[in-house]
Amino acid sequence: MSSNLEKVLAWSWTDLFTSRTVERGFDYAHEERITLEELNPDSARTLCRGSGDEVYVQTLKFRDPERFANALICKCTCPMRENCKHCVAALFYLHAPRNSEALRSALDESAPVQAPRV
Repeated sequence: MSSNLEKVLAWSWTDLFTSRTVERGFDYAHEERITLEELNPDSARTLCRGSGDEVYVQTLKFRDPERFANALICKCTCPMRENCKHCVAALFYLHAPRNSEALRSALDESAPVQAPRV
């Protein structure tokens, strides 16, 4: 059985955002601006380095997209507060094949994965 995280990442989550937000979020993820703080099958917390020196915190909550219309809840500490390019960057980070080991580890463990602080 798939976790809510896996289901949301397999779902067309990009449709929830404007094309410009998806483009900017993709750029931020590609520029490796995301740091994973915490991950479990139902939520994630990441940090994203913004366009200036600011670092924003994203909180993503995952629910079964087959059962809930609002399967993805994205909050951020940036001025937009939700559904922003920083949240999209976090989702692209989670979706990237190079990060699949951290995802697999989080889904295999009962306790959330805590990334080391640097």
